[in-house]
Amino acid sequence: MTGIQRVRRGRPLGFSFRLAVAILWPLMRTIVKWDIRGADALARIDGGVIVAPNHTSWFDPPVVAFALWQADQPPRFLGKESVFRIPLVGRLISGAGQIPVYRETADAAAAIRSALAALEAGTDKLRINPGNIRDPKLLRRIAREAMDRKTPIRVGVNAGSLDKDLLDRYGNHSAEALALSASNSVRLMEEEGVTDIVVSLKANDARWTVDAYRLFAEKSTYPLHLGVTEAGCGRAAVVNSWAGLGTLLQMGIGDTIRISLTEDSRLEVVVGHLLLHYLGLPRYTGPGGPA
Repeated sequence: MTGIQRVRRGRPLGFSFRLAVAILWPLMRTIVKWDIRGADALARIDGGVIVAPNHTSWFDPPVVAFALWQADQPPRFLGKESVFRIPLVGRLISGAGQIPVYRETADAAAAIRSALAALEAGTDKLRINPGNIRDPKLLRRIAREAMDRKTPIRVGVNAGSLDKDLLDRYGNHSAEALALSASNSVRLMEEEGVTDIVVSLKANDARWTVDAYRLFAEKSTYPLHLGVTEAGCGRAAVVNSWAGLGTLLQMGIGDTIRISLTEDSRLEVVVGHLLLHYLGLPRYTGPGGPA
């Protein structure tokens, strides 16, 4: 690469982004021994891609960013909001178009700012949690913005942040409440013209998760992203995830999966691949297709 382009893949790169590249590019080329495989496939894709890397240290994100840059894919990371409050670092990554994530908060204003910032930055897909953005007007605003930019939306319902009205009506540990929350949000999106939708309904135990997905799938044909949230660690977490996801996949429910383990995140990929292997299901390995 000669120089640092102001525009890449049709998207302008701000001063902060170009400054970060100017600092990190020579540093990463010097101190890291590289073995990047498959980057040429990313470079051939016409448009953006969604990459979900696991990381075990603070050094991993710059490495992933470097690999994506090599593949002509300027990275936009989702990062914990607390990182954006670090002096200088926060200004730099905000200016570079990186996107803060407000986790473990019901701050609707912060959540909508994050969603709109992601859309403005050109994100390729947006995930919203109806439990964090409970005002229908705010959800409609996000839906309209996504519609204008042709950005897909994942309606990601989480049992730990269900609306109080649903909890009062159905009680805790209710698959009906999860399914209804997802259905209400999908219907609102559809009213604003959004139909490029993926849905997830995650709880922290297998039976609750299976029932919620089954109820929703009976009334909807939207793609489903499967997962058991906060599954824990060790063998119990693997069994919990396999019981939930394996049951759903055997029922023909689900299009993508995520194994959530409270330990080395690389194990999530291994456990997910093993689950698909033992069920005799294909694994998507990249632009080339399933293996």
